[in-house]
Amino acid sequence: MRAELFDFQRNFVAIAKKNFGGCVLDGRDTTTVICPDADFKFFVTADIEIRAKRRSQQIGGNFEEILQQLKKRDDNDFNRQIAPLKIADGAIIINNGNLTIEEGFQQALQIINSKK
Repeated sequence: MRAELFDFQRNFVAIAKKNFGGCVLDGRDTTTVICPDADFKFFVTADIEIRAKRRSQQIGGNFEEILQQLKKRDDNDFNRQIAPLKIADGAIIINNGNLTIEEGFQQALQIINSKK
């Protein structure tokens, strides 16, 4: 299943490059597996407590349960055999822990525009 998804995503990128000049993808292995040759690679991060607080506010869940779920997910993703979560070579790290969604977007956009 994972291989099929990789192929689908890679084909999506190829078509988007050809027809639209590019695209934006989001995912934990996007710049290391799907698009290692991406023009821009961002590794967006935040402290796990901040992420848990945001998620609990977003879905109305229990903070402690969500915190434990995120810790387990991160551990699984960082340590999985296939396509583990890691910072891609050349990636720009954006810590959005103290940024709004708009501020994080503007930070990435500023980086992109500065390299045109």
